[in-house]
Amino acid sequence: MLAIVLTFSLLILVSLAALLNSAHFNELLAFSSAIIGTVVGFYFSSKSIKL
Repeated sequence: MLAIVLTFSLLILVSLAALLNSAHFNELLAFSSAIIGTVVGFYFSSKSIKL
């Protein structure tokens, strides 16, 4: 649940920064892509291993 909330909130944050032409868009995009990539990587790596 936390991963879903975090992912969607970061996507909304990046979208708003792009629409509002934020001066910090590059930093927000780099931060968000790293966090979202980590969440997605963890999700798919844990699904393939059956404990």
